[in-house]
Amino acid sequence: MKGIKWQLERQRLLEQAKEEAKSELRAELQKETDEKTSSKKEETTIKQQLLILHYMGILKNIDLPNTKKAKLLSTLLNKTEQDIREVLTYIEGKKEESKKIKSKDNLEFVKKHFEKLGMNEAIEKINKDLENFKFL
Repeated sequence: MKGIKWQLERQRLLEQAKEEAKSELRAELQKETDEKTSSKKEETTIKQQLLILHYMGILKNIDLPNTKKAKLLSTLLNKTEQDIREVLTYIEGKKEESKKIKSKDNLEFVKKHFEKLGMNEAIEKINKDLENFKFL
């Protein structure tokens, strides 16, 4: 008799453990689903995309005139050549012209992503630009 009671109790405890494990798994899956749906990827603008390439030093290493560079980058970034060429023209321009591209919002956006990756050299360049510009 004791053997049967022990087996029944064991079976009951196993079923209870299974149900608890299922419940925990459901909760974990729901949490992952919620995180995925709530953290939709931010859309990056052409200015932000080119600023990322600029601060990584990639733009200066493309040894082409801006028109050809824009043609190449338009294929890569799925943006128009004209939009890219406009940004390329002003990205290294005079302070006032460059502000159109290097706005505080754009610089902060790029900096945030570089910080996540620990790209300290690029972050220093951005900080320098943030200090050089007077934002309203």
